[in-house]
Amino acid sequence: MSIYKDIKEQQKRHKKRWREETDEYWLISLIEEVSELSLSLRGKHKHSPKTELIQICSICINWLLNMNRKENKD
Repeated sequence: MSIYKDIKEQQKRHKKRWREETDEYWLISLIEEVSELSLSLRGKHKHSPKTELIQICSICINWLLNMNRKENKD
């Protein structure tokens, strides 16, 4: 499976859960995943660094899409 496909699948899962959240919510989610990446890089987290990076990418994509939707509503 390609990295882009992995990111897109994760992005779809996040999109269902976190459609219209505040910027603060997105930031907290991103910080949590970056923290998990740090643990993973040291072998102290259940997910691999690749999995955590995919989650980080999907959060960033959804956050940007959410911002875009909000801008278009105004």
